[in-house]
Amino acid sequence: MEVSLLTRGKLYVILQGIDTTVIIEGGLIKYEPGNFEPFQINHSPRILLVETHVERSTAQLVEFVRCRRERLTEIVDGVMSALEKCVHKWLELFQSEDLQDSYKQQREVVEINQHLLASLGVSHATLDAIVSAASEVGLSAKLTGAGGGGCAMVLLPPR
Repeated sequence: MEVSLLTRGKLYVILQGIDTTVIIEGGLIKYEPGNFEPFQINHSPRILLVETHVERSTAQLVEFVRCRRERLTEIVDGVMSALEKCVHKWLELFQSEDLQDSYKQQREVVEINQHLLASLGVSHATLDAIVSAASEVGLSAKLTGAGGGGCAMVLLPPR
């Protein structure tokens, strides 16, 4: 399973050095600066990765958000704080015993997470189209990695 949630230093799966850890360990890896640790979950989410075929530059996106933060520090910091709360809630839901309720809440968290990322300016029209198409059939989707293209993840219902 490959999951990527963009937040300030909390959980990354597509990050230099962590790819190898995920390949070796499998599952989820919780990352905090200087520390990788496996994160146990009760039910693995089913995720579909959708490639956008849109070229992007992580460095340019990071720089864009950095400049936006310089201009609008309190607002961007508020969005980053909300993203961090999404990550913590999703991790909590991974440990839930109630699979159906957990999935419903995970869908909401993914939807909120995507809108927050879009508010930072890291989404793309193609990613937005994937998110919209998923929503039309009752699913939630979000960008992965730094955004701007690349992949979207679609959260699928449990079996």
